[in-house]
Amino acid sequence: MNIKKISLAILLTLATVPCLATEDYFQTGLNDARQGHYKKAVESFTQAIQKDAQDYESYYNRGYAKYYLGDKNGAIADYSKVIEINSTYSPAYLERGTCYNELGKQTEAIADYDKVLELNPNEALAYNNRAKVKSEQGKFQEAIADLNKAISFNPSGAAPYNNRGNAYKKLGKLKEAIKDYDKAIELDANYFEPVYNRALAKANLGQQVKKKVYFEEALIDLDKVINAYKISNNSKMLNASYEAREQIITDMYSVQDSD
Repeated sequence: MNIKKISLAILLTLATVPCLATEDYFQTGLNDARQGHYKKAVESFTQAIQKDAQDYESYYNRGYAKYYLGDKNGAIADYSKVIEINSTYSPAYLERGTCYNELGKQTEAIADYDKVLELNPNEALAYNNRAKVKSEQGKFQEAIADLNKAISFNPSGAAPYNNRGNAYKKLGKLKEAIKDYDKAIELDANYFEPVYNRALAKANLGQQVKKKVYFEEALIDLDKVINAYKISNNSKMLNASYEAREQIITDMYSVQDSD
């Protein structure tokens, strides 16, 4: 028996175990995350990282899981680690930007979205997300410019139309806003945020031009939204929709149709 050959075979087998184990933990983490088991996913990705400290994909996906557990600072730490290992991995900047914005760190968020666009100038989601920050800052024209870009790179995406509609609504351009909400709804019939937003825009237009028909259309939209949010059990948006409905009814009866 050649002991030297057997020893070499054992060493080669052992050398492959950590790599296989890392992949197993990574795949387990992905499966857990897909099923919404984010706490388990964090544990699996942590085990993968313990096997390979340079495994930036496990850091990235652990950050994703932490975000959905409400640990935005933990997610930022993981995304930052990804960037430390691989500074050209644009999804980490994109997701970190979202975390920063939700924590009220708008300057940091925009810097991350800028970096995404430096690495990938055609990234529609980065334009969309940067536009949302700019809208929150009151920079509606800049937001619209970003959303025009987002739409040009991804014309089938509903969210940029909804967000551009919001920017137009803030600028008082209600007809343009309604047109964008119409397009968002056309692209995604199960996306009820633009239906809600269109209702508010139509009610505002009804006030502006003194036409009850716009209020009536707004109420039809809100009834659709209320039914949808009842099914999805979205209590926050359901309550907001009921409040908006009451206000629109009050405003409608205070308006006399103009000729």
